[in-house]
Amino acid sequence: MNTGYNESGKQNKSKVSVLCFLLLFLTELNTYGAVCYYWVFKDPMKNPIVPSANFLGYWLPPLDNPGQSFTVDGTEYQFATDNRPKGPFFDKKGDEVIHDGLDLFAWLEKVDGKCYIHFFKTTDVVKPTLGGIIETVKTGDDGAVSIVHAPEKPMDTYETYGHIKPGADISMGTPAPTSLSLGTLSDLGADTFVHLHYSMFVGGVAVDPLSFMERKSTTCDNVIPAPDTAFLCSIGTSLVFLLRRRWHCSANS
Repeated sequence: MNTGYNESGKQNKSKVSVLCFLLLFLTELNTYGAVCYYWVFKDPMKNPIVPSANFLGYWLPPLDNPGQSFTVDGTEYQFATDNRPKGPFFDKKGDEVIHDGLDLFAWLEKVDGKCYIHFFKTTDVVKPTLGGIIETVKTGDDGAVSIVHAPEKPMDTYETYGHIKPGADISMGTPAPTSLSLGTLSDLGADTFVHLHYSMFVGGVAVDPLSFMERKSTTCDNVIPAPDTAFLCSIGTSLVFLLRRRWHCSANS
């Protein structure tokens, strides 16, 4: 996450301590602001995970830099890999589908003018974006649910929710209104994020879920460490505030 930082004088950006000091000084004066970008599903679709009443939308890495890395609790994470160059985003080359969906792993919260980004947890509930009929159910700790939107045309449009623990009452052929709890997110292990793998298929072909979403923005009063968080400054022009699975919104997300 890159936080835009501008000043009149030239600073040696390799000196992290200087950047940290200046940022803390500005935030004490409440003069440091940021524009936070987030994604939501377009009407009439519903957002499948809404953990809080303060939920604004889903945080994703920059589209032009899906491989952006960051550090949480001393561990460095990177969205993209050699096999997944576009990280959490949909990826298709010709007829080859590399990643048939979108991985939603973080969400944006705004409280009293301040913005925070949270990772999803295994207690977060998943609901349908559109009503339909449950077509398939994969049970277990790393399960999945598919929902057909038009039962009379099962190959018209349907969606899948992967990496979830389906509820005991979720079964094939039952109605799935947008109010239905499909289950909770599964824990895929320490080497990856708890996330929802969301896929949309039209005519049996996977399509980019971002085409059903829109990007929005909000202005945050300032970017300062919360009382219960610590922070790290990354080397270079990026300043990243992290700890306890909570960090502050960047200006260039």
